[in-house]
Amino acid sequence: MKSRNDRRMSARIPGLRFFTRALWVAAVLAAFASVFVAANLRSPYLLVIRETAFRGWMAAGILALGFLIFRGRRIMAAPHLIAVSVLLGSILAGHGAWRHERHRDAVMSASRERFSEVGKHLMIGWLGFEETRALAAKGAIAGVFIGRSDFPRGSSAADIRKTVDLLQGVRREAGLPPLWIATDQEGGPVSRLSPAVVKQPGLGTWLTDLDGPGLADQPERQAEIIRRVTEYAEVQARSLAEAGINLNLAPVVDLRPSGPPGFLDSHTKISTRALAADPHVVALAGETYVRVLAKHSITGVLKHFPGLGRVPEDTHHFAAHLDLTKEQMESNDWIPFRRICRNTKTGIMLGHVNLTAIDPDRPASCSAKVARGLIREEWGMTGLLVTDDFAMAPISHGPGGIVRAARASIAAGVDLVLISYDASVVYDLLAILTEQ
Repeated sequence: MKSRNDRRMSARIPGLRFFTRALWVAAVLAAFASVFVAANLRSPYLLVIRETAFRGWMAAGILALGFLIFRGRRIMAAPHLIAVSVLLGSILAGHGAWRHERHRDAVMSASRERFSEVGKHLMIGWLGFEETRALAAKGAIAGVFIGRSDFPRGSSAADIRKTVDLLQGVRREAGLPPLWIATDQEGGPVSRLSPAVVKQPGLGTWLTDLDGPGLADQPERQAEIIRRVTEYAEVQARSLAEAGINLNLAPVVDLRPSGPPGFLDSHTKISTRALAADPHVVALAGETYVRVLAKHSITGVLKHFPGLGRVPEDTHHFAAHLDLTKEQMESNDWIPFRRICRNTKTGIMLGHVNLTAIDPDRPASCSAKVARGLIREEWGMTGLLVTDDFAMAPISHGPGGIVRAARASIAAGVDLVLISYDASVVYDLLAILTEQ
């Protein structure tokens, strides 16, 4: 309660009352922000600052505790509210870190048998050689996604191959199948292993003058598409093989949209990655590309089913629904997927888009109606089904998070659940899915 002198001082000094109220508002906002950020420190969005932020929370928590113990008694004063929120935030951050370390220790100390069912469905990003080797030896993972940032600057394809060979040797010694060694090497803006793997422009830039309808009646155009794609893919496939890659998350067979990217599309940008707008051109180019990869013992993966060409949302950050009928999709967007699956041993990447006509309740990456019902049973596809990265927001921030989504995806018949951006979540996932 303010004293008479305090009230008189507030009345005399212009703006003091406003300043006091503003301080309270700032204190309340800081309190909510503190607790929210600390409670979500394991979010993939905070990966790049997680370690630094955790240390900061612990230090701030100690300071806040000291402030509350040794300073003043007016618990409702703004500085005290901030101190309490910081202390609560440090407790939440500490609990999250403790829980994660407990899961990691449980996974590292568990027997190989514990992961025999779940591990064969997990493909993770790089966790450093020792941790990745340990998980590979236990059968806790089936594949590893790698990019240039996972290796020392200046590493060549041969350098990467040496590391890959060591991991594959660990699998042989353990009597386990070879690891899938995957990357995103589409060419153009998505070239995860360049410059160790030859950097090329996007394949679509080689086909710009060959796009358009009427391909079936133009054998010369067909032959030119095959020639160009073969030339392009041979260079890329040889370079990928030199690095030990056996799974390339390409080609992009989403149809190129006619309009510009959505306002909030900061990552997907299909218009810059798609091969063409005409489905038959995309189908021929994609099939040729996959065949060339296969000659070099690399499996190609078509992405991103059910097709992102008509999806304005950036599925890295936002949930999306595709509201067209099944017939509309089959007559256009799915032509490349169906043709290439029928004629090759390609894989398919399932995106985080709800296909309303088949399963409005789950994204394709977690849907049994899509994975098993449509692709496996109706289409007869026998190749790999791989999810898009489960660190993306529609999954990691969706109901039940990555654990619930992974459980649904595996039950739906998906072969590989990809967790590449925030790979450490695999410890939480393995511990929870395999707990006795």
